Amino acid sequence: MILLDYIHYLLTPDKSFCRELKHMLGFYPLNPDIYHEAFRHRSISGRSENEKKQSNERLEYLGDAVLSSIVAEVLYKHFPTKHEGFLTKARSAIVQRSTLNHIATDMGIESLVKKSIGSPSHNSFVLGNAFEALIGAICIDRGYRFCQRFVKEKVIAQYHLLEKLAIEDTNYKSQLIEYCQKHQYPIEFTTIDEKISEGSPLFESNVTICDINICSGKGYTKKESHQQAAYQALQLIHNNQQILNNIREKRKQMKEVAAETTSTETSS
Repeated sequence: MILLDYIHYLLTPDKSFCRELKHMLGFYPLNPDIYHEAFRHRSISGRSENEKKQSNERLEYLGDAVLSSIVAEVLYKHFPTKHEGFLTKARSAIVQRSTLNHIATDMGIESLVKKSIGSPSHNSFVLGNAFEALIGAICIDRGYRFCQRFVKEKVIAQYHLLEKLAIEDTNYKSQLIEYCQKHQYPIEFTTIDEKISEGSPLFESNVTICDINICSGKGYTKKESHQQAAYQALQLIHNNQQILNNIREKRKQMKEVAAETTSTETSS
């Protein structure tokens, strides 16, 4: 296989790109074109003769499904006594956008991604999507089994994802709701804004505790904006004593009003 890979490399005219991939992935590509497509953002996509858009969106779709399947199998085998809820949560933690962005950045994918200069650099989807498209490209180029081995050895094992992420609670919204329920603080998430950024919706959500507007968060899905808002709220509650004092005082006032209302109704 190694000799065959090298022969393919010698025969390709795209040797510079193939060497970059070899350094990044640990193997030479058999079909460099599919990897070029994986790194081509839709902002510069053209159209081929058969009118199919030449961006990484189709490969991203495939890579997302392949990555999720491989991670699910790894977790199922690695945690034989864990229930379905834990496995689902662990998989979500591993394939979440922040994790994929970190891996993509560490691998150096950003230097290979082709996108228009006007594309927002803060778009949290670009690198994660490119990584998923790369997984799709590997699957097409080398087959599912090869891709499965790559994900296990070069991603899950190399970045210690099972140890770092499978047991880490990164559901900030759940943490915040549990905290508020424990202290009897009424909490509400409200999506207050939606814009279009590079063809994708950009949501902004508020988190309100005891009728106090604590903070807001932005994301390319409502769920992501809620998580960002919850994360910011947790940071404020744990690190800003004045915010916490305001919440406590407001809760005290709400209890007093509720007690007075109950007393009035009882008297009537």
